[in-house]
Amino acid sequence: NLTGNLVTNGSIRIIPLNTTYTLINDTIRFRPDNIIFAADTIRDRNGNIGIVSGALYHKHLTNLTYDLNIRTHNLLCYDTQSYSNNTFYGTAYGTGLCTIKGGNGRIDIDINITPEKGSFIEYNAASPETISDQQFITWHDKTAISQTVSKDSIAKESVKEAAEIDKPSDLYINFLVNMNPDATLRVLMDQSNYDYIALNGTGSIRATYFNKGSFNMFGTYQIENGIYKLTIQNIIKKSSNSRMVAPLYSEATLTMHHLTLRPYTP
Repeated sequence: NLTGNLVTNGSIRIIPLNTTYTLINDTIRFRPDNIIFAADTIRDRNGNIGIVSGALYHKHLTNLTYDLNIRTHNLLCYDTQSYSNNTFYGTAYGTGLCTIKGGNGRIDIDINITPEKGSFIEYNAASPETISDQQFITWHDKTAISQTVSKDSIAKESVKEAAEIDKPSDLYINFLVNMNPDATLRVLMDQSNYDYIALNGTGSIRATYFNKGSFNMFGTYQIENGIYKLTIQNIIKKSSNSRMVAPLYSEATLTMHHLTLRPYTP
C-alpha cells in the first residue's frame, strides 16, 4: 500500500474519449487501497478546465476499479478525427458533468453537457452498418411514442484464458447533449462524394454507444438553420441553405436518400 500526498505535474489520457488532460501542481492523495482526487484541476490542450473528484480503488495495486466525476467549463470532452470502426466522430467542447466508472471488464461513461462553440458530431448514415440496420436517426414530435452468441464450449481452457486476457472491456457511453446553435449536427449521406446535411438548433439529444454493439441517437430537435450539400450525377456540386423561421418540432427521419421534416401541430 502507498500512503501520503503527492504534488504532481503530469497528464491523464482518457482513451475512449481520445482526450488528454494535464495536471499542474495538483495534490493526489494515496490512502490504503485508494488513490483520491479531491477537486483537482485538469486542463485540456486549450487551457480550459475541469474539476475532478473521485477515487481509484485497488487491492495492493491490482483489481483496479474507479469512480470519477468531472465538472467541466468549456472543456474538450470528446475528440475524434475520423470514423475509424465507428459510425460517428466529432469534437465536443462542453460545460456540464461527466462520470466515469469502471472495473471488472466494464466501463460506463455518462456525459451531460451543454456544447460550446466549435462543437460538432458527424454521423455516417451511408455506412454498411447503418444501411444493414435500415435505421438512421429519428427525431419524434412531442406526441410520438418511441418503439423501439452463442459461444463455442469445446475450446481448450488455455485458449479461453488467453482470449479473456486480450478481450477488450465493454464500453458504454451515454450522452445527454443540451443542443444549442453553437454546436453542429452533421449527417453524412454519401461517403464517396461527401454529401451531407449539417444542422444547427436547440433541443435535448440523447445518444448511446456500446463498443461491441451500436450507436443510437434520439430526441427532440428544433432546427434553426442548416445546409445540404449534394452531388448531382457526380458532376454538379451544390449547396442548399435553409432556415426554419417558425418553430419546428420535427419528426425528422434521415435516410441515405432524403430528409423528411414534419412540423409539429399544436
